[in-house]
Amino acid sequence: MKARSVFLVVLAVLLFQPVISGVQEEALWEAARGGDLATIKRLHEAGMDLNVRTSYGATALSYACDREQVEVVRYLVKSGAEVNVKDDFYDFTPLGWALFKKNVEIMKILMAAGAEGTGQVLTAGVEKNDAELVALALKSHEIDSDDVARALDKAREAGGGEEIIALLEKADVKPVEREEVSVTAELLETYVGAYKNADIGMTIDVRHEEGKMVAQATGQPAIGLRPLSETEFEAVDVPDIKMSFSGSAGVIGMLVLQQGGQTLNFKRVVEQAQADPEANREGSAAEVPAAESVEIVRLQARNWPGFRGLQASGVADGQGVPAVWNVETGENVRWKTPIPGVGNSSPIIWEDRIFVTTAISTAGNDTLRTGNYGDVDSVEDDSEHIFRIYGLSLSTGEIVWERTVARRVPGAKRHMKSTQANSTPVTDGKRVVALFGTVGLLVAYDLDGKPLWKTDIGTLDAGWFYDRSYGWGHASSPVIYDDLVIVQADVYADSFIAAYRLSDGKQAWKTTREPIPSWGTPTVYVGE
Repeated sequence: MKARSVFLVVLAVLLFQPVISGVQEEALWEAARGGDLATIKRLHEAGMDLNVRTSYGATALSYACDREQVEVVRYLVKSGAEVNVKDDFYDFTPLGWALFKKNVEIMKILMAAGAEGTGQVLTAGVEKNDAELVALALKSHEIDSDDVARALDKAREAGGGEEIIALLEKADVKPVEREEVSVTAELLETYVGAYKNADIGMTIDVRHEEGKMVAQATGQPAIGLRPLSETEFEAVDVPDIKMSFSGSAGVIGMLVLQQGGQTLNFKRVVEQAQADPEANREGSAAEVPAAESVEIVRLQARNWPGFRGLQASGVADGQGVPAVWNVETGENVRWKTPIPGVGNSSPIIWEDRIFVTTAISTAGNDTLRTGNYGDVDSVEDDSEHIFRIYGLSLSTGEIVWERTVARRVPGAKRHMKSTQANSTPVTDGKRVVALFGTVGLLVAYDLDGKPLWKTDIGTLDAGWFYDRSYGWGHASSPVIYDDLVIVQADVYADSFIAAYRLSDGKQAWKTTREPIPSWGTPTVYVGE
């Protein structure tokens, strides 16, 4: 009887333990991002583990530091949040996010709680002329004599405060034990040149000056490089930057940049041989006769039925496209037709029809930013949008028909480079199918604009996988195979790929997927 009583007591205790669900975990992370301290306290008091991690290893403290929620950071640290946790994707600690955002107040809170510091913290203290941050950074066991030397040089150059200079001069830090590496001048010369990463539009120019290597990125000051081996170098005055060179057959073709846990590859820019300016002078022995003009023969126009054209090949040979045109002056422009709203979807062509989609904000918010930059922010626009598809004449540009698919507030945000009409429509020559993911609508019209069917496939919300509060918009385009239209939906949760019947829009099959949000379009491979 006694044993049974004990068992019943234990069972009762277990039954009344608070159950923490995935929904509550999401609520904790969202509260940390939004600075909702009251919700965090409530969840903590209910037994929530403040160090619970997302599938990518981030914690509430990671998010609070990224969003610069100072009071939330203060509470989490005081309540035992792990200050040295690293996420599994960016390899960032909370201090790494504070450094990225240059938030000195959060740096101080984390360093005081034992966050592992780096030379960047010390540099930040010098740049902000903050003696307290400098003193905290100097307590880190990671700070070495190189870090102090760099910071001291920077403080003196900037005319820093006497207190900071005195702290640095008196710093008792470990010396750097470095084996001197010697690289021959001949080998260093093989690294000289320009290296480009086309994805981010950055070029790094590598030079060999007075026996030392110097690298300079686009729009950045030059930095000295110290050899770690014959092929690997580190920045002399900038912490956490390493560069390595590789190639084959004695020819260097790649520079690999490592910084802050990220790796970028830069391909060597091959210089084109310049023609001899003397060669074309009058009387030159190397005089070249003028080339005969060649008429470009335009082949029969071909259809462009979906994203990247026929079978997604992206090939449109023989169409006689002019190499030069100017929309402003009208040079080589046959017609121009204004389409309201914004849409990143591509136009498609079938015979003499062009089909294009757009989304029109009733608030007039046509924000669209281009170029290379690292901003993850979404466009804040909760207005009703008009989702529309147009049919135009290929030969004249005249709008033959237009149809409004829906008038709704989008169910998901978009990035500043994105729109609410990202997906390119597709046609089989009988029907044109369009997808508007942020309102979850897949629709079909005949080529004359007659509505055929409309299917609700659910709002497709895609964005930064690390922080789902940043919505960027769905962009995968539908593809047609036989009598099916196929849609790929890689979103925050419950990703899938599905096929719908072209005849009526009914779902034919659906396969769940696990990938994080992505924007790829499926390709159909037809076997033998």
